[in-house]
Amino acid sequence: MESQEIQRHTRQQTADLLNVSVPTISRTKKKAAYRELVIAALEEKGVTAATVAESLKNLMEANKHINVKNEGLQEVSDNIVRFNATAKIGDIMGVDAPKEFDLKHTMAAMGDEELQEAVNASARDLLNGNVQHRITSTPNTENIVANTIANAESELVEQPREQAVRPADSGEV
Repeated sequence: MESQEIQRHTRQQTADLLNVSVPTISRTKKKAAYRELVIAALEEKGVTAATVAESLKNLMEANKHINVKNEGLQEVSDNIVRFNATAKIGDIMGVDAPKEFDLKHTMAAMGDEELQEAVNASARDLLNGNVQHRITSTPNTENIVANTIANAESELVEQPREQAVRPADSGEV
């Protein structure tokens, strides 16, 4: 943990230092004990869940300074930082859809009629090609494509090739 999180060594450097393989370092970092070690080290430095929450809250109101011609330095909202902080808070609070879906548990809670209807709906989707459509594009793809073309007519005026006058032919240079 010291090598990876404090000294910021690469996994290869840490593996060489500890005389272990890089996959061992990777597996170790995924263990709950490693997480607990990092949390304990952060708490020693005064970083707690409450301070992290406060920092994220402050980042949701972040501003930055930009230099505007003829007006000098101006303070404006830092929308990228605000968006990322808001997204992180949403992720922590579970605002987004669950990352894992336990189909076995969901199906176990269904009755026979519900199970049969779910199977029938899946079969209809497969037969109609709806599943492939959902996987390969959005349901409103036609609208998206149609709305990207504002005007189908060319804005350039094109002359037929026979009538085109080249500067060298017209006597103008």
